Amino acid sequence: MKRDLSPKEVSNLQKALKESHKALTYILDSTNDIINSGGYDTEKIAYINKTSYEVLRKINLYCKIDGEWQPVGQKTVKDAICSIMDSDNYRGVSIDYELDSSGAPIFDKVINMEPLKWDEWTSLPIRDWDVTISSPSITIRVPTVMIATQFKHMPKLTKKMCSSTIWERDKGICQYTGKKLSRNTGNVDHVIPKSRGGKDTWSNLVVCDKELNTMKGSKLPHEAGLQLIRSPKEPRSELLCETIRTKHHYDWTHFII
Repeated sequence: MKRDLSPKEVSNLQKALKESHKALTYILDSTNDIINSGGYDTEKIAYINKTSYEVLRKINLYCKIDGEWQPVGQKTVKDAICSIMDSDNYRGVSIDYELDSSGAPIFDKVINMEPLKWDEWTSLPIRDWDVTISSPSITIRVPTVMIATQFKHMPKLTKKMCSSTIWERDKGICQYTGKKLSRNTGNVDHVIPKSRGGKDTWSNLVVCDKELNTMKGSKLPHEAGLQLIRSPKEPRSELLCETIRTKHHYDWTHFII
């Protein structure tokens, strides 16, 4: 079954293609140099292999970030540690960054992501920028990202109908005039007034200018000389990963859409 790619998926495919093109060009050019020279430069061949591996790993990383690893919820530090420690269904994700000349991490340049079991996690070295917790016998990194290994289906969230979600759906725009409103100048109107049988439904509730709503009263829109700029509908259900938008840690930047 075909589906349209999201803008971020398209962006990551473009990144992957760009990386693979650069790698292929480099490998071909370097290989031709070795062939034309009639020699066998083991150091250069080793460097080609290393470069190929690194680029392929980056391509894989691009795919993992947007193809498989998507945010599904948040846990406290205590819950995250207990989950990784006590359950085989969770892994802490170690994220390594490229370092600048002073040894400081460049947080928008990921070089590796690796899911780790608890015994592997406790063996990680402590870096200058890590948040840690300690006991009398051990100091460990606080996991900032964890993955659920048995998670299969992304839940969908259906929005509850209320004035706030009507306002969110209509983006605070009067559905009769197209005017941008504030909470002080707008409210929610029943397209078909309740006094005339109108219901509290997605298709019968719209954001409206307060003064216009007062003027409309118990009239139908056409009776008041009004026309909806669009037909009001129930908003689509959102995937859980689309509702998590706050980046509480720089590591989250690579997962939140």
